[in-house]
Amino acid sequence: MKLYILSIFTVLFTSNIKADWQEIAKAGNGHTFYVDKDDIQELNEHIYFWELIDYSEPDIYGDKSAKIFIQGDCIRFRFKWLNFSYHKNQMANDIAKIETPSGKMALWQYPISNSTASEVLKYACNSIGLTL
Repeated sequence: MKLYILSIFTVLFTSNIKADWQEIAKAGNGHTFYVDKDDIQELNEHIYFWELIDYSEPDIYGDKSAKIFIQGDCIRFRFKWLNFSYHKNQMANDIAKIETPSGKMALWQYPISNSTASEVLKYACNSIGLTL
């Protein structure tokens, strides 16, 4: 368990250094969704990966992107956020505070069919050989 936690924190703090962002989907509002294709991990029937959302224009807080560390369940086709950060630069190209979700986002979510969340989870699951 300690090794698992150490691995998660290593991923949290090094993900920008070596990230290879694969574009997965573009939303109707112009936001682009990416997955770090080289850092999808499988552990105990779950997958763990980084998602990056690049905004088409800054949000009301001046953020231009967000990065989310996700736990996925490919068998039940669901996901939950483990950590996230909001960034002032495009492609999360800056240092930002890593936060822990609360409320609904801390719980398992079931993506709506054909949504960007569905496409992202499907890509991550397929990348490790769990074809849906």
